[in-house]
Amino acid sequence: MRIPGEERFGVVLIGTVDGSNYAFTFPSSPIAGSERIHVKGLRLYRHTDYQQAGLSVTFSTPPPTGYPPIADYAEGTWTETAEGASCQAAHVAEAE
Repeated sequence: MRIPGEERFGVVLIGTVDGSNYAFTFPSSPIAGSERIHVKGLRLYRHTDYQQAGLSVTFSTPPPTGYPPIADYAEGTWTETAEGASCQAAHVAEAE
């Protein structure tokens, strides 16, 4: 089982919300692929609605004025537990 470092919920991304700004920034480093971003209550999808690299997020369409992007994400590193390693070993044994 993989567990994340600290989980963050309802974090407002940093950037000007003026309807023309595409670029925003996480206030702390997300674990790649852990982010869930919402604008106006709607979930956005990576590679379709935005691109994320490190702390930077670039939207395909800028968030409208008055609706800042909100993110849930894990920061830190993934930790592999002994239970997860056992489960992985069991799946490998089943496949053989």
